Amino acid sequence: MKRTIMFEFFCKKSVLATICLSLLAFILFDCKKDSEIDDFKSLINIDPHIVSNKYSIFTNTPDSVRLESLQNAIQILEEVNPKIAIWIKEKIENKELVFTNDDKGYFAKYDFISKKLYVNKSVFSESDGIIAVTLAHEYRHSRQNYTKFIKYTLSFLIYNEGNDSLVESDALAYEMKAYNAIFSIYE
Repeated sequence: MKRTIMFEFFCKKSVLATICLSLLAFILFDCKKDSEIDDFKSLINIDPHIVSNKYSIFTNTPDSVRLESLQNAIQILEEVNPKIAIWIKEKIENKELVFTNDDKGYFAKYDFISKKLYVNKSVFSESDGIIAVTLAHEYRHSRQNYTKFIKYTLSFLIYNEGNDSLVESDALAYEMKAYNAIFSIYE
């Protein structure tokens, strides 16, 4: 009897110690900053208001046509922030850029677990400059640290829809920097 009580006490202590160590590790990882991001240069040589291929919004449009429709946005990114353009090209080369046809209300989204970039047909209704801004936003998500993603995931335990601000606030700020760099000479 005494041995069982001691064993239960030891197990509870071990569980508590494990939880404390896990929380400490989480706090230490949380101190790690997101990956550094380069600043933008102003767009000078390309008109961001062009729509490369308005027919890419149709569900039956082949991926090869949509990929061609992204080329002007990639050129814009090469001028304003080459690292984003390189990232997009790597996604294409590694078959991690996926075109989607759903109507879930997003232009693009980055999947933190699979490392895939999903580009929705709806983004092709926008100008090449807006497509470039959208891709910059998703690039920022790809550079966020794991603890931010874990906090966002855990927020679903507290909020019905989770707390988007945990991952979206700095991505939106980065998006605004991209927008200003791309469209500044036209406003």
